[in-house]
Amino acid sequence: MVHRYPATDLSWKIFVFSDETDTKERTIIFVLKLDSAGKKVTKTWSRESKLKAISVDLAFVDDTWFMLVANDYDPEDFLDPYTVTSEVFAWNSFPESFTVVAEYVADHTTSGMFMTSNLPIKESFFTLAQLKVADHPHFEDNVKYTTGVLVYRYNKVTEL
Repeated sequence: MVHRYPATDLSWKIFVFSDETDTKERTIIFVLKLDSAGKKVTKTWSRESKLKAISVDLAFVDDTWFMLVANDYDPEDFLDPYTVTSEVFAWNSFPESFTVVAEYVADHTTSGMFMTSNLPIKESFFTLAQLKVADHPHFEDNVKYTTGVLVYRYNKVTEL
């Protein structure tokens, strides 16, 4: 499975691959730099994870690019594989790479995204949507499950 996430006003793109042919489940995230003048693509950064990424989002906040990787499953956790850590990364220009700046735990994460409100004042947030109190791994009866959304506000002092 390939997800393409356009990076507005930048010369790079992010691709997420899920290798379903391997016996070990894993997610690989690639950041590719596009040089339109030289007509070439260069792999700038990549990261492999045993956690299954359900969504990836980008946001440009306070002159920094942030990437949210929302994970929903840990194949190596046999006790509680759906309670996993999602990560927020910040882009570093030198060396060109994303660095983990924060981690957040959620249950049965279904998506993650950045949001910005402009009124009454400009503020940035990110969310992790999750299913809670799920006691069956295949969700046969979705009616009895409650949905919880975690909302985190960007703190300009700590830049998280």
